[in-house]
Amino acid sequence: MNAWDYCRLGSGGQVVLYFAPLDEVNVVMKNKAFVGDRKDGKGSIGKDKRIYRHEVTLQGEFVDAAAMPQDFRQAIQRLFGRGDVTAEMQWRWLQNLAMYVGGNFDLKLGDDNYSATSEADLVYAPTGNRLPQVIFDEVRRNQGTNRTRVGYTVRFIAGFERSKGEEEPAA
Repeated sequence: MNAWDYCRLGSGGQVVLYFAPLDEVNVVMKNKAFVGDRKDGKGSIGKDKRIYRHEVTLQGEFVDAAAMPQDFRQAIQRLFGRGDVTAEMQWRWLQNLAMYVGGNFDLKLGDDNYSATSEADLVYAPTGNRLPQVIFDEVRRNQGTNRTRVGYTVRFIAGFERSKGEEEPAA
């Protein structure tokens, strides 16, 4: 694995987007804890409800294929089916995935794979985890970008499409 292959988005077993170069990764697990303050210095009440929201935020830049190392240039050219892949094309494809394709995606982030579709698929291990698939929460084009380098920030929420026993609402 190299820096260009560290983080990629997938669907149906195929890579649909590479996040590279990647400048910053933030993984947040936010506990929905109960907190109650008490008067007279008696200490707060804190109850661990163990209800977590798992977020992954990526920040980086898309660059023109001409500015990429050879191995990554070839991978991105195969992905787009053409030789002249621009930073702007990659940005537009990211927007398209978020707004028009949607749904759950697989995200590879180093040794962690966000690809589990059920609780039975979860794996937590020191050498890498298999976590729930991700959905788009927020996509931003960063200020100060230009035609050859487009900065982005993407926030994903990791979770299952539905919980055990849940049914689709009637239309």
